[in-house]
Amino acid sequence: MVFDSRLTQPSSAVIIFSIMKTPRINSLQTLRLFASLGVVQYHLWENYFDVAIGHPGTDIFLVLVGVVTAYTQAKRIPAGNWWGYIKSRYRRLYVTYIPLFFIALIFKWSEADLGWAVRSFFFIPMDRAPVIGPTWMLSMFMLFYFVFSVCFLVKSEKVLWLLFSAWAILIAMYNLTNWQPQFPDYWNNLLFAERNLDFILGYGVGVILRNGWLRTAQARTLMWAGFFGIVVGTVLLNLGYDAEGRAFIVGVPIAVFILGVSSLELKDAKSGMVRFLTTPWLVWLGASSYVLYLSHTMFFQAWSQVLPVAPIWALPMTVGAVTVGALGYVFWERPVLAYLTSRRIKVPGFSVADIRLKSKNEG
Repeated sequence: MVFDSRLTQPSSAVIIFSIMKTPRINSLQTLRLFASLGVVQYHLWENYFDVAIGHPGTDIFLVLVGVVTAYTQAKRIPAGNWWGYIKSRYRRLYVTYIPLFFIALIFKWSEADLGWAVRSFFFIPMDRAPVIGPTWMLSMFMLFYFVFSVCFLVKSEKVLWLLFSAWAILIAMYNLTNWQPQFPDYWNNLLFAERNLDFILGYGVGVILRNGWLRTAQARTLMWAGFFGIVVGTVLLNLGYDAEGRAFIVGVPIAVFILGVSSLELKDAKSGMVRFLTTPWLVWLGASSYVLYLSHTMFFQAWSQVLPVAPIWALPMTVGAVTVGALGYVFWERPVLAYLTSRRIKVPGFSVADIRLKSKNEG
């Protein structure tokens, strides 16, 4: 999903919003690709090779949701179009989700019941894994979208700082004290999950980016500090330090890194990191990351039924999952979104020139 922060045309990211006249940040789209690959590798090695891999992929997603929301939506808040915002979020999620949901449901029909299917379809938390396992994170996305949408109701962004502060306090109370709200555990684990702090961190980053408050030297320092922080945090995750404090172990470094690298990209500053993260084919592949995120577990299940499964096959299995994600983006997600936007079907080509053009002009 091309992370065009301008979004003159919808891309396939769950967390991307349409915006005009805001400079795009292509490096964020590539980060979404790497986040998806982290999730893919976790499920591959955990489910098929019995190897647990700690990774910051989901944390990158959560921080990016906050970043892009703050960066792209500020100009729309005064219009107060609450329903327009919520509707766009559901449309973004469901274009790809609906067909994959029903495919997964068919193969899990023997273990299905109506309540499970309905809750899974609407991302409502429950005491069992949803039909498509990784969509537990989409419940968190929707929670943040609804919290953020309050600013449309009052037509002011200032209310968010009160809401976010109160939310952070409740999260701290739930995780650091004996406070237990009288909700089912699966609701408490959604509403007060420590990882929700990643959204708030990301939102702060997005505010700084859109106001251009960082100088180049500061941005460069933050980029490298965040990068090494992510490396250290990932090591700690693999050493088992992820039960508590995850938002600080990896969430904070991710936010710092995104702030630095995005600022450098917006300033057109020379940076090998920015140059790498804005490589056209990586940015283009990032456009398929939502399809990859939703479909990879089904692809692995299909592979395991007809082809060998062993660590030596990890790379071909990964390449296969990425290929399926890219094809799903090209032939379903992007054309359908284009149709819903302009009522015209458009299937993009595959040439390098076309990829380069999309990365630059469409995201």
